[in-house]
Amino acid sequence: MPIQDNSFLFPKNLSPINWNKETTFDNGNVKDKVALVADNGIFIELAIRLAKDFKKVYYYTDWKEEFPVLEQVAIGFGVQNIINVKDIFEPDDVDIYIFPNTGNPYIQKKLINDGKIVWGTRMAEDLELNRFYGAKQLQKAGLPVPNIKNIQGIDNLITYLTPLQDKWIKVSYYRGQGETWHFTNIKECAGYLENVKCKLGPFGEVFEWLVFDPIEAVTETGADGIVIDGQPANYIQYGYEVKDLCYCAEWIEYAKVPELIKVVHDKINPILGQYGYRNFFSTEIRVTESKIPYMSDFTTRTGAPSFELIIENVENISDVIWNGAQGKLIDLKPKYKYACMANMLSEFGCDNNLAIFFPSTIRDMVKLRNLAVINGTYYYIAQPYAYPEIGSVLGFSNTSMEDAIAQCKANAKQVSAYQLEIRVDALDECLNEIEKGKSIGIDF
Repeated sequence: MPIQDNSFLFPKNLSPINWNKETTFDNGNVKDKVALVADNGIFIELAIRLAKDFKKVYYYTDWKEEFPVLEQVAIGFGVQNIINVKDIFEPDDVDIYIFPNTGNPYIQKKLINDGKIVWGTRMAEDLELNRFYGAKQLQKAGLPVPNIKNIQGIDNLITYLTPLQDKWIKVSYYRGQGETWHFTNIKECAGYLENVKCKLGPFGEVFEWLVFDPIEAVTETGADGIVIDGQPANYIQYGYEVKDLCYCAEWIEYAKVPELIKVVHDKINPILGQYGYRNFFSTEIRVTESKIPYMSDFTTRTGAPSFELIIENVENISDVIWNGAQGKLIDLKPKYKYACMANMLSEFGCDNNLAIFFPSTIRDMVKLRNLAVINGTYYYIAQPYAYPEIGSVLGFSNTSMEDAIAQCKANAKQVSAYQLEIRVDALDECLNEIEKGKSIGIDF
């Protein structure tokens, strides 16, 4: 049987496209401007932060379906200083539309064509969502890429993997079908593959997977910043993450970023420029003992975790977004040199609305996802996708990373919720990763 064309589900023949247009620059004060943040709940704290500076901030989450539920539209309900709306085009006084995540590129195109100011990824989301395309763009830019095999059909995948060992399996576009996983050997993974086949049903014949060779890395580092039309901001934060638990970062001038990180960003920035990219941008970079930097995947959106540190540390973030959305890159003004965060996890919160308690004195140091406030109590509002990460606790310092970690630990002690876990001990693991990085020339 011939392989069915699946290009609608997994687009092929992609290429950069830039929708930005020459417009009259508006240098007005953000205190006189109205913003709308279009989100899915993860980046509600961005709307809350912008509300400190903008005249007004609307907040929209994509909730429309045949059988909508309250929890999907209620994100942002009761949150002070932001205004919930049920459609992006509901308010008619918006000066800037902000899309922190991937998704809705053609809404961005429509707004740009109508002469609106838009902060967002545009079609550069292809670089992240289509991982095979993204890897080819990295290769084209002269960056190292591991061997990759693109396979359509679950039976073809099983046949290909059967004689092999130690591969990493990724999917494009449909992360809800499964995150990246490690194939050890067919004996151990046969049951998992059969489960995938069962869940996909008939779509197993048209679904695609990417099979990556492993990368033997000394450490994984990365950086988070802002890119406007291919130009990086003057400051960037770079650091180390303990997966799903915490992140430690140092703020530094872009020109002084360690070369093993900077070389990756220097080669990627022009790619983003081809798309008219105007958004936050993050990398995850695995560095080998021979000092070869492999970027794992594009993050052509606001990084999570990491954005929480940016919006709290950059004192002029609202001005940066207002100007950047119009193609003008202004200098970031970070308050602190060292920053860290520990993720807040709750298995109960995966499927249940969760009340969260902490003193108002540390409100800026506690960043929550899917937030609603009901009768003065903060709630994480559970969504159809079950995920235990409900927020994060931050710490900053101009003295040392150890001091920032101490601040984060002190803040974490003041937060409580049912079945809440904040693995602040993992912050010490970040210090170990910093030392590994130093051993291959990544100063911190």
